[in-house]
Amino acid sequence: MSTPDLILDPRARDWWLVPTEVIEGTNDTIILNGTTITIPGGARYWPHRQPFSPLQGLFFQLADDAATAGVDIQFRTCTPTSSDWQFYGGLQFHSPNPFTIDFNDPLWNLDKRLFGYPKSYATQVTAVLNPASGRYETCSPFTMRTIWRSYTQSGNGKASIKRMNPVSVAPMSHRRVQDRFANVWERQNVRTWLYENVPGGHVWENDAANLESYAEFHRLGLGDTHNAFETIYSAILENEIAIVIHDTENFDLDWDIAEAVGLSGEAQLAAAATVTRTAGDFVRLAFATDLVGAI
Repeated sequence: MSTPDLILDPRARDWWLVPTEVIEGTNDTIILNGTTITIPGGARYWPHRQPFSPLQGLFFQLADDAATAGVDIQFRTCTPTSSDWQFYGGLQFHSPNPFTIDFNDPLWNLDKRLFGYPKSYATQVTAVLNPASGRYETCSPFTMRTIWRSYTQSGNGKASIKRMNPVSVAPMSHRRVQDRFANVWERQNVRTWLYENVPGGHVWENDAANLESYAEFHRLGLGDTHNAFETIYSAILENEIAIVIHDTENFDLDWDIAEAVGLSGEAQLAAAATVTRTAGDFVRLAFATDLVGAI
């Protein structure tokens, strides 16, 4: 009798990205090396560095505008120094030259949580030379807000189900917002998602805020409320487009193939998130998205 071929599970964790709206004069400025770097307002920026994405990348724009201002800075992922179980979930600034991140400067007005730091963080960070890379580097203590790194009790973050099916929208096509969905002959592609045994600290925004034992149990640093699916779900519930990078352990702020999605239906998070175990607070996430397009 022949031995059956081993079938490997191709799935890994997923990365969900939603945008931040930048308003001129309100949340458009960071300070590096005492230099003010301002990105164009009146736009939405997704947390990536992909240069050719139709959905503008925050870290691409910041690096580009920093270069214009004379500061050579780049961004990539790192493992947060406090939430150190969230591999590649933090943000690294790096440069061939010494630099400081001037969180203490009162002109800084862009949400510091986007960079993996507490919202009220006001301490200057000095980059350290990494002999292995020959570059000056920093790494955030927390995960980055507006990115959800899928995480489950086992730690692998795999979705149990993410099945794509075409669904007819002909009877209700008049109710759809123009250009909001990818329709082919009055059908749209709907993906069904299921994540099981997701720790509550990775679902709700405030769960890891105050209780150290709770945060530690969910493999987060105390105060790291950034890797919360609530942030993602609330955004797409408000008709924002999310970027999903499938089955990737290290999403390093760019990708080969990704999916742009919107929420299918109008279910609140309370309907999508079911507590399956109160001891430790584990959650089942079940919901559906519409495919907007491949990017």
